[in-house]
Amino acid sequence: VDLYSKDDKVYIRVVDYKTGTKHFSLSDVDRGVNLQMLIYLFTLCRNRSKEFKRSIGLGDQGEAIPAGVMYLSSNISLVDIDDYIDADEVMKRASAGVERTGVILNEQDILLAMNRELDANFLAGVKKNKDGALKGDALASADTFADIYERLEKVIEKFAGALYSGNADARPLRHGKSIPCTYCEARPICRKMNENGGKH
Repeated sequence: VDLYSKDDKVYIRVVDYKTGTKHFSLSDVDRGVNLQMLIYLFTLCRNRSKEFKRSIGLGDQGEAIPAGVMYLSSNISLVDIDDYIDADEVMKRASAGVERTGVILNEQDILLAMNRELDANFLAGVKKNKDGALKGDALASADTFADIYERLEKVIEKFAGALYSGNADARPLRHGKSIPCTYCEARPICRKMNENGGKH
């Protein structure tokens, strides 16, 4: 969790470090997939506890603002070097291979706090265009974050309602080539797996 204080506000960004590659997509929210970072973000931003506010440097009237969520691959790319180059060039090549995806608040002060050079490699592809305006799929307004929260809340209410009514059947959502059953600890006792001869 990264914090940035400004004008009696604390901007919060949640970063999830991944050993592999993980792509963030807002369309996942409505499907109820990959909600963990967003749940963390909005739980922190909506925490009204005075003790919590003080712990992040806010006064009683201060406000926590969502600044973004980001997947960051912790795989450091290998850099092949044929001829000698300086350390800065090595770092530039290595950082270009580190993938970040997510959604971040479209406010230049906040983006500068995330990376002083506004380097697209650090800002999930966000960069300045020829006119000096910031562009990128990861940019989101404060209104967009409010919309994401509403969508997230509806999805959680839907799932909680289904569970409360007794609907807890084994129907994991297939996501691309990823099959959740592969990693499920309940595989040995899962009726769904056994019905299909161990396959979904």
